[in-house]
Amino acid sequence: GLILYYMWQAQGQAFQEQCRINGDVGDTCSLSRKLISDYTEAKTFWLFVISFTYMFSNLLRAIRWQMLLSPLGYSISWYNSLFAVMSGFFFNTAIPRAGEFIRAGVVTKYEQVPFEKAFGTIVIGRIVDMLCLLSMIGLGFVFHYDNLWGYLSENLSISVSTLVILGVMGVAGLITAALVYRRVKVGVLRSSNILVQRMIMLVDGFTEGIGSIRKLPNVSMFVGISAGIWICYFLMHYLAFFAYEPTSHLGPADGLLVFDFGALGVVFPSPGGMGSYHAMVVEALKILDVDALSGFSFAMITFFTLTIFCNVVFGLISLILLPVVNKNSHDSTRLKVQDLSEQETAAGAD
Repeated sequence: GLILYYMWQAQGQAFQEQCRINGDVGDTCSLSRKLISDYTEAKTFWLFVISFTYMFSNLLRAIRWQMLLSPLGYSISWYNSLFAVMSGFFFNTAIPRAGEFIRAGVVTKYEQVPFEKAFGTIVIGRIVDMLCLLSMIGLGFVFHYDNLWGYLSENLSISVSTLVILGVMGVAGLITAALVYRRVKVGVLRSSNILVQRMIMLVDGFTEGIGSIRKLPNVSMFVGISAGIWICYFLMHYLAFFAYEPTSHLGPADGLLVFDFGALGVVFPSPGGMGSYHAMVVEALKILDVDALSGFSFAMITFFTLTIFCNVVFGLISLILLPVVNKNSHDSTRLKVQDLSEQETAAGAD
């Protein structure tokens, strides 16, 4: 929220200066009024299209999660998977990364999937997402090498070699931790302490969830769905250009650049990318010669449509529907059990 606040202040001052230059002073020169006007003048058709594209990506994400849970022996319903995904995104708009825990908790409650296993599959999904993001950034370099490299050279305070060294150290640390855990586990398993045994079970369940990707029955479908999710993310930004006049002239390669910057803003641990997303989108559009005020309006249009409208509205709908749709399934299961008990009683009486 602080990043968005500072951006709002900076853009507000810039807009006031522009108004003074144009001789437009008074209450009409308000950044809030400008943003509301820009949003209301945006083409509704394209806002609907990007909303539909976003929701389709979430459906693909729900199907992909079903695929990750399947090798562990859990066949969850598509609607519980989708509702869990949307519930998680809803909570992410308030508390960064809280949604991952909510997602796991939902399928634990309604599908009886152990929390640690569900969370492990979410982690592996996020790792796949990071690889997809890096691939999209690589494509961005192909089409905008000079712009991207120039921007990173001017604004990145850490060298590429340092990043590589940190990455290698991180991987080495994970491998070392895994080896130490295996050695410690042998001794711990001999312990009679219930708490220790429970901790081992949790870690094993988590690692089993992460390892589910090795047991996928259809790897090509999993890869295709993962690619489809991120193609949808790119299309959301490219198609949004047509909703707003100052960006309507930009092409697909420009959409890729804006998407890459925006995605990096969302990765930043702020609620739903609030502020960090706006800052990165504005920077990308400045590279494409779109002024900062128009860039800020574009970022607000996409952020409000996708994060506020889709995530909040559909997230709330999901939270409301979860107990409703699962009540019917639980009632059905209870009736089946009751019928079976009655049949067994009757058979015993005979």
